[in-house]
Amino acid sequence: MDTSLLKEIGLTDGEIKVYTSLFLLGSTTTGPLVKESQVHSSKVYPILDRLIEKGLVSYIKEGKKTFYTANPPNTILSYLDKKEDEIQEQKKSAKDLINKLEDLSKTKKEETTASMFKGLKGIRTAFTIATKDLKKGEKVYAMYLPPVQKSLIPFYNNLARTLSRKKIKNHMLFNEHCPEYENIKKLPHLQARIGISREQKSPAEVCVYGENTIIATTGEGDNITVLIKNNDVADSFRQQFEYIWKQDVFVSHGMKALTKTHEKTYDVLKKGEEYVCLGIPKYQPEEHHEYWQRDHKRRIKSGIKCRLLFNNDTAKSTLKNRNSYEGCDSRYMPIDIKTPSYTFVYKDRVTMAIPKKEPIVIEIKNKEVAESFKSYFEAFWKLSKKFKK
Repeated sequence: MDTSLLKEIGLTDGEIKVYTSLFLLGSTTTGPLVKESQVHSSKVYPILDRLIEKGLVSYIKEGKKTFYTANPPNTILSYLDKKEDEIQEQKKSAKDLINKLEDLSKTKKEETTASMFKGLKGIRTAFTIATKDLKKGEKVYAMYLPPVQKSLIPFYNNLARTLSRKKIKNHMLFNEHCPEYENIKKLPHLQARIGISREQKSPAEVCVYGENTIIATTGEGDNITVLIKNNDVADSFRQQFEYIWKQDVFVSHGMKALTKTHEKTYDVLKKGEEYVCLGIPKYQPEEHHEYWQRDHKRRIKSGIKCRLLFNNDTAKSTLKNRNSYEGCDSRYMPIDIKTPSYTFVYKDRVTMAIPKKEPIVIEIKNKEVAESFKSYFEAFWKLSKKFKK
């Protein structure tokens, strides 16, 4: 059979072998699949995860075993439709970028000065020059902020505190999993958040102070800093910052991303209010169970309540555990749905997570979307099966 089309539409050789083998085997565990596909056992699981994400493969759990099945062949068309949608979005982004680049090309050369600095001392010098003339109440922006070299951390912490003392309104967008965010996030006159996913991250940060723009590599290795003095250039980056900042949807990865997203609960909800969770799956890694047990204790101290709807195949011991916590009401879903993800609904946002070893977390900050999901939850809750000990 000629499988060259599968390669043309983006499947790897390993994905093609596993995918076609599933059609030969039908519903199967990984043992026969490794033998049939001749793909090493260590590579089969990540390949299956990618095929599941692409909508070409599905799975079910029976006891301790997981059975994988190739979805109907016509799902290839659905996969192509999705890729076509992504290309259209990329074209739209490309047009926006072209317009911005054209605007940049119109900037008069005589209005621009650019300086390049090397090394850690150069970074400090560039930021000192760019920030020295800032005035009280002025807005400044920094984005694509990555983890920085340890020797730079005191300098950046001091810079953030200096801007805060001067009552300069500092806006910062950090890359996903950037520890520096925790050090300064609560400073006055500062709005900071994780706003750059790993797909969008850049090794170079971009900072805009008045008419000055700094582009700097601040991580390990060689450090190069470019300081551009031009208001049109600064404006273009300010517009880019605003676009990213206003995005309603943010995708992040890992257990830290899940916990940080959920812990915004304690900044948003007040004592006596509640959050709800819909479709909690049976399978969760052990570290997830341990985290939620700790979190329930924090929730109780905060006086926040919760209602949880678990998939029907969840063990009774799990519901018994959750219902043992004050202010928590756990029930089974009214219908037999086995979803690999769960959906938290808060006041003005929704968080969906797939509880794998490295969770995929989708946060939607939109009140109308939150109200819509809350309506679905209430409808299911009315029909839900109460837990019986």
